[in-house]
Amino acid sequence: MTLEELEKKVKALEDIEAIKQLHYRYIYALNARNFDEIIDMFAEDMTEDGFPRGETHSGKKEISKVWRAIEENGRGKLRHTTIVAQPIISVEGDHAKGYWLWLGRLADRRVFKSIEASDEDTVMQVLPKLGRYDMEYKRVNGEWKISYLKFTLPWPENQYVNK
Repeated sequence: MTLEELEKKVKALEDIEAIKQLHYRYIYALNARNFDEIIDMFAEDMTEDGFPRGETHSGKKEISKVWRAIEENGRGKLRHTTIVAQPIISVEGDHAKGYWLWLGRLADRRVFKSIEASDEDTVMQVLPKLGRYDMEYKRVNGEWKISYLKFTLPWPENQYVNK
């Protein structure tokens, strides 16, 4: 292996790690409901597909409006936990593609009272789910940004269908 080949491999590994760190920061911000931080991670020409379910949005400004609406109407306050795992990432120069497994516990809209809780206290039932992020990233001014995000839940799409 030549020095040039080795440098190319090291650069690809550095890029993959930087993309992983970007996506981990996205998930931390999502769990903390820090929408300003999330929006900063998006490229100006980003496309978001499937969030909210069945909708597609293009451009950072339009996507920002969607996230702000979610925050304002209270959906951003739902209790949930999100974990991502097993990324598969490929890098070609200043562009990259990847997909991740999404593991989450979403608050069910049905609220039940705990036997031990007072009348003011409620406990939300949470349901474990498995989803998938299909992502594209691009380097902008030396920094990786999210340029495409498709969220599929459930994944595989028929995982909760009774047969």
